[in-house]
Formats: sequence, C-alpha cells, structure tokens
Amino acid sequence: HTHTHTQTNKNRYEAYQDVYREARDALLTKPRERQFEFSETDVFDRYHRLCERLVCLLDMFSTSMQYRDLRLGSGTVVMREIGRRFEVSLNLFRDEEHDILDFESTHASRFDKDFKNFQENTVVPLEKELMSTVHAAFENTVSSIADSLRLLKRLRNVLRRDDFARVLNKRLRVIFNHYARD
Repeated sequence: HTHTHTQTNKNRYEAYQDVYREARDALLTKPRERQFEFSETDVFDRYHRLCERLVCLLDMFSTSMQYRDLRLGSGTVVMREIGRRFEVSLNLFRDEEHDILDFESTHASRFDKDFKNFQENTVVPLEKELMSTVHAAFENTVSSIADSLRLLKRLRNVLRRDDFARVLNKRLRVIFNHYARD
C-alpha cells in the first residue's frame, strides 16, 4: 500500500512541476506580463518534504495496524508476542510527542531521526523475527496442503506489508507445486 501511495505522490509531484514550468515558460513569452517571482526549488522542495513525511506516516500507520492485529490474536502465539513487543516500542515512540505534520521547523529533524531509529531498532528486527516465525509455522506445524492454505489465508489477513506479501505469494506457489505433485 505504501508503494502505491509513494508512486501516486511522485506522479502528482511531477505533474505539478510540469504545470509550473508550462505556466512559467508561457509567461516568459510575454515579457510585459508579471513573471513568476518565486523559485521552483523553493516551491517543490517544500512539497517534496511533505510527501516524504506522509510516506513515513503511512508506513508507520500500516505497520502499527499489522502489529495490532497480530497482538490481538490473528497470528500464532509467538506472533502475538511480537505484536505486543511492537506495541511497547510504539508507545515509547509516541511518548516523544512529535508534531507529526511539522516537516519544516528545527524540531522536524528530531522526528526524522526518531523515526529512523524506530525503524532500525524496532521494525527491522521484529520483521526479521516475524519472517522466521512465518517460515517456521509452515515448516513445523503444517501437515497437509489444506492446513497450509488455511495458515496462508490467516497470515494474509494480518501480514500486509510488501515484504510479507512477497513471502506469502512465494509460499502459495510452493503449496500449488506440492498440490500438482500430489
């Protein structure tokens, strides 16, 4: 989902730049008209920074929803524990009381630094652990193709981030290959 939003923002950003340039160039052909008195860099740098912040927030919200669903029991016991640990770390991040839409002040860099640390020290390690748990769930607890499909369906309802979607799609191909052999 984040990738789609990122691409949409990028397309919108490029479209705005194209319109800006067309208007600026049209005015240049009419020297008596009032010309643009603001730089393209100033206008679009601000928009670009806003888009970057929104991508961070979308990622954080979608990640939070995934781990909330895990914590509330949509996964295995180990997955629920991973979801609980994520929630503890998220609460510590929230305690910092960032102004999440402030991307311009001197305090904005604090959010960026804290967000990066949160990703590196919480999200990445928990996702690695969760990925191992997903693999182990298929290797150790599944005894039939039907069980594999049920587990896959359950995990797809919870694990929505792109990396997990790729792993689960790969797992689906493996299940179909096993089905074809049987």
